[in-house]
Amino acid sequence: MKRITFILMILFSFNIYSQEKTKKNEPILFLDFMIGYGNVLDNYSSILSVGELNYQFKKHLFSFRYLEITKLKVTTFPIIPFIIDITESNKTQEISLLYGRRWIYNWTSISVSAGVSLNYYSTTKYND
Repeated sequence: MKRITFILMILFSFNIYSQEKTKKNEPILFLDFMIGYGNVLDNYSSILSVGELNYQFKKHLFSFRYLEITKLKVTTFPIIPFIIDITESNKTQEISLLYGRRWIYNWTSISVSAGVSLNYYSTTKYND
């Protein structure tokens, strides 16, 4: 538990200085990571993971993003709630290159990007 607390403190302390104004025309390289979980009422659960590498020069922003959404159809047993049975799996993957603009105001930033992406989708069904 101490190790997790230490890692979270380090990550949040980097965010404090991430929007600090820099010298004019100084390039900035930064990473974004996100992990999420969702549960839908029709017995589907989703896991989202995103990684993004960003490079900013002046107000120009260049980004490379990898996104993956895994959707699992889960069946639970009412007597033993911790045992689950995965019957179907859908995976969506996206690899994209983006170009946009980024503005920094008072320790926050706003960015707008557009680009091209390559998408993959796969479905796996598990037999009983």
